[in-house]
Formats: sequence, C-alpha cells, structure tokens
Amino acid sequence: MAEIRVYNPLRDTIRPENYIHIWRAWSERHTLWADLMRLPQFPAMAASLSGRIMVANAVKPFLPLLASIARVRDTTIPPLDHPNPTGLPQAQFQRWIEDVAAASLAVRAHRPFFNELRSRTGWKGPAPDPGLFKNMLELLVETTPSFEPRGMIGVVDAELFGNEVRMASEGRVFHGANIVKFFAAAAKANPDDEYDVDVAVASAYQMQIAVYVVTMGAHVEELAREAGERKEGYRALLLDAIGSCVADTVALDLTIMVERDGILRSNGACVARKLSVGYGDWPLEEQRDIFAILNPEKNIGVSLNEACLMMPEKSVSGLIGMKRKG
Repeated sequence: MAEIRVYNPLRDTIRPENYIHIWRAWSERHTLWADLMRLPQFPAMAASLSGRIMVANAVKPFLPLLASIARVRDTTIPPLDHPNPTGLPQAQFQRWIEDVAAASLAVRAHRPFFNELRSRTGWKGPAPDPGLFKNMLELLVETTPSFEPRGMIGVVDAELFGNEVRMASEGRVFHGANIVKFFAAAAKANPDDEYDVDVAVASAYQMQIAVYVVTMGAHVEELAREAGERKEGYRALLLDAIGSCVADTVALDLTIMVERDGILRSNGACVARKLSVGYGDWPLEEQRDIFAILNPEKNIGVSLNEACLMMPEKSVSGLIGMKRKG
C-alpha cells in the first residue's frame, strides 16, 4: 500500500508569506533577480579584511529584503541586520555572510511564482509596469494572510510498461504514452533516448513514484468570483492569476521536498520531476484513481466533482518521479 504523508500546512522551501517582501523589493529595484545571482559567490570573496568590507558594502542594499524572508535558520548566527558585521570576529563574519548567501537562495527559490505571474498577466520586459506592481502588491497584502497551502503524497512502487504506469499494490493503472514516456525517459529506462523523442519500454521497468495532491485553499478563488460578479474584471483576473500561481508553486515546493529529503527510492536518479493529471494524453478521469489512493478530501480538504475537477479549484494533482542530472 502507498506510504501516505500529509503536509498541513505546506511551507517548506517556498513560503507564500515571502511574496509581499520580494514583490515590494523588486518594485524598488528592477534588477533584483540579476543582482541576487552574485550573492552566493560572496563567502569565498570575504577571506581578507578588504574582502569583508567590499562584500559587506555590496550586500547592504539587499539586507532589508533578506532579513524579512521567512525561512529556517540557525539562531546562533549573527542576525542579517547586524549593525556592524565587519566588526565581527572572522569566524562569526564568515557564518554571517554564508547566511546572507543562503537567504538570497531562499529568495530565488520563489522566482517560479513570479515567472508564472508573468505568463498569466502578460507583462513584457524584465519587470512589470508600475501599475501592475501597485495593484498586485495591494492584492498580495490583502490575500496572503488567507493562503492555506497544504498537500500530501503517497509513495508507491510502480511499473512502467507499454502505455501504462501500473501500481499493483493499489490496484490502479494510469494510461497514456506521454506519462510513460515522461517517467521512462526521466528514469533513463532507455538511456540512449532523450526526453523529446519516442520512448518505448520494451520490458517492465520498476520505479517508485509519489502520487500527490496540493492546494492553496479556497479564499482567493472566492474573492475572484465575487469580483467577477461585480464586473471588476481586472481585479478578478489578478486574483485568479495569484491563486493559480500559488497552487502551481506549492506543487513545486512539494517536489523540492521529495528530492531534498530522498523520499523516493531513485535507482541512481537525483532530481525530482512532477507531471500533472491531464497532461498530453493522460485522461483527466484518472484523477479518480489519485483520489482513491490518497483520500485528499479527508486529509487536506480537496474534493473531486463529477467532472473530475478539484475543489478548491486552485489545486494541483499528479505524479512525482526522479531523473538523473544531465
């Protein structure tokens, strides 16, 4: 039977409460993402006193954002907003600058949310226009306290063969050449094949797969529906975009956790990849099989209607497997 794990709330690497701080900082510094790319290099540059001073000065503009980010950290490290980090002993300064770099990586982990917003709201260039910054900030401030990200997985021994992903212990079979191709290529069942070519699994291939369901809750979609009823089209559009982007990012957060914690037996694979129900030729009706394995209505409050659509609507389900790097 599936090994079930429930995460309620689900705030692991990517935390929705950070969106407001990042969005506000980005509106004030449009080169934010490019600038953050440099910060992980700073610990290696800070071996000498002159290097410490240079790095501390370079980091200073980012400290308000980095200090505001909710994340797991060692409380014995000097705080990011330390009034005079260059005055710390060398060992303490090194730990401080390593924490700065870790905080910058925590910010960058949230970028998929903003990339999703870009695709759903259609802005061009490196950053949104001032109007979108303003409106989105107001909505994030309004809605973020109501986000309820939660999710669950069931780890299952599976078998790939033909056009089927078979889960004998659950009595379930998922159908579709696309999903078999995705997981067979990901696991390198056919090591000479690439992801973007046809993959035929000539003999049964064993692997572990995580069946998952995540949701960000129902409040934002209710606000979007109310805005639509009031003919507030722009507000409804932005709220709907926020809800969809948070749900997709929660699914990514779960995938990161599966990879980092080594939840799946991986046959030498090391990078987690997810696939959502309805992708390609994967029938949406097989959502029922995922719900039969996980019972997400009981565990995280996500139900399935007769059309195989999830409620709350801002929910995502599918399968997670592993692949090798490169």
